[in-house]
Amino acid sequence: SFPGAGGGNLLPAIILTNSNALLHNVRVREVDNHGIRILGGAPELATVDVQGATGVPFYLTLDANPMLRNLTGSGNGAEGLWIDSGTLQQDRVWDITSMPYLLTDADFTVASGTTLTVKAGVVVKLAQGQPFNVDGTLKAQGTADAPVIFTSWKDDAAGGDAFHDGGEGA
Repeated sequence: SFPGAGGGNLLPAIILTNSNALLHNVRVREVDNHGIRILGGAPELATVDVQGATGVPFYLTLDANPMLRNLTGSGNGAEGLWIDSGTLQQDRVWDITSMPYLLTDADFTVASGTTLTVKAGVVVKLAQGQPFNVDGTLKAQGTADAPVIFTSWKDDAAGGDAFHDGGEGA
């Protein structure tokens, strides 16, 4: 589970369930949980900023296939795109570079027959000892100037201090 998210019955500010919603030029402020929770569907989020959420700004299930552009967040419990653990069963492209992809603290698997494409400059952070299994295809398409980085939650040098733990970062 995510450290710092509101407890009890507190819900994210916006919950998109199997939705194709369009959220353009949206600001979410001061939420006692996650900013935007995407449960399946293919919503489009463009120029969306989340500040002051006690959880993460954006939280996605593996079956969600959102179109994401120009996402920002600050002052949240953690900064990043939180991705559920489990097995990715459908092709996906991860291309957000404004914040890291944060994988929940359990196994993550790219299923056989499935392709995960990770674009240049993307940072993927995993919990200590968390496996990232690839039974299908992983296309990490970094460049010399913008490598794809797979690292620990504690690595503040890549993707910033996602958990606001300061000197505790690697």
